[in-house]
Amino acid sequence: LATGLAFLDTPWTTIAAGIGVPTLVVTGTDDVILDADTRQAIEHLGNPHLQVAVVADAGHCVRREQPQAYHALVDPWLAAHAR
Repeated sequence: LATGLAFLDTPWTTIAAGIGVPTLVVTGTDDVILDADTRQAIEHLGNPHLQVAVVADAGHCVRREQPQAYHALVDPWLAAHAR
């Protein structure tokens, strides 16, 4: 972070395959790290703990750019996974 660069040294598919707790990844469609090919690869991993949700016409910060769409996805997901 000190350099101003933020990137992963490990491919998303490797990270996603190792997730062992319920995880919701919310991403947009505009200029995002998780492009369509990467999202498709993650979804095809078959990891039952991982769900990818895409909000059209949102960028990196879906919560700020599309708050209603964000909460429509996240709030029920959290309620379903609350203990």
